[in-house]
Amino acid sequence: MVLERKIPIRMDIKGEDAEKFEVVKKWMGLKQNTELIRALIAEKYREVLTIIPREERKPGIQGA
Repeated sequence: MVLERKIPIRMDIKGEDAEKFEVVKKWMGLKQNTELIRALIAEKYREVLTIIPREERKPGIQGA
């Protein structure tokens, strides 16, 4: 069972970071800003799965 979680994100990206964002969005062929955010999270998550053992993947604050 997947728990319903909601993580609100609201931010403005300006200047050089905005230019980088637009370049990556265009390169990935995406139209919506939210599509890019989801795609980048999914891409990084796949990378994490190959590095971090399953038992260490639980969300939470590490080292607290």
